[in-house]
Amino acid sequence: MARQVDLAGAAHLVLAPGVAHLDPQAAVFAAMLEGWARQQRSRLLGEGTVGKRVRLVRRFAEFTSEYPWSWQPGDVEEFSVSLRGDARAPSTIRAYQQALRLFCDFTDRGLSCTRRPPSPLLAASRTRLPTVPGTSVTFA
Repeated sequence: MARQVDLAGAAHLVLAPGVAHLDPQAAVFAAMLEGWARQQRSRLLGEGTVGKRVRLVRRFAEFTSEYPWSWQPGDVEEFSVSLRGDARAPSTIRAYQQALRLFCDFTDRGLSCTRRPPSPLLAASRTRLPTVPGTSVTFA
């Protein structure tokens, strides 16, 4: 029998068991963001910092029109170029890139964000939500 460890940001702490979601991918993304926010708070980061980072990841997802498991390295480059067009300072753009890297590292995707999600995510049913990759530790 497997048991889950309650690490800050673990998916089972965010997703309600037995809940049927009409859009499981959106629910998993929201859980990823909430788990990441909890993990940052556990490291005693301020609410301002956590909120700005979460908003940035949402903004990046809107920019790409994709969920994190579909992001490509070129997406970060295009986003960075678009920010430069908005007259953002290079230091601000680098800070945004670092925040995206932290999110990708948290979700165990690395900055490239090119790996595909495990099959349960793609085959998510309305009766069972998948585990968010990289946020839950299970021991057999």
